[in-house]
Amino acid sequence: MIRTKKHIDLLDGESYQIRKVPKRKDNMIKFIDLKKGDKILHSHLGTSPAVSGVIKESPKQGRGVKKTLLVKVMGSEVGHFDEIGSIYSREVLKVFRDDNWQQVIGQPT
Repeated sequence: MIRTKKHIDLLDGESYQIRKVPKRKDNMIKFIDLKKGDKILHSHLGTSPAVSGVIKESPKQGRGVKKTLLVKVMGSEVGHFDEIGSIYSREVLKVFRDDNWQQVIGQPT
């Protein structure tokens, strides 16, 4: 029998409170933790499906974090040429780590 939305009564009369489980951040990675050779999804070409690419240099240089990344852009996925060029850090959407796409957070603006 359920007494309220926050409590559950069991058959033997014990009462337990239901607590909300916070959202897990396991599928997120900080921008500063990206490495050379990581496969990413980005919106540099302005296309509706995100385009993949491979990071060619670490975003962590010297004392800070770079606002642009050198990336091999796979433009052939949307009908353009594959090329290496710079993209803004805010255009990086996801990174492929541990056999899973993880959202990138904390990009410098």
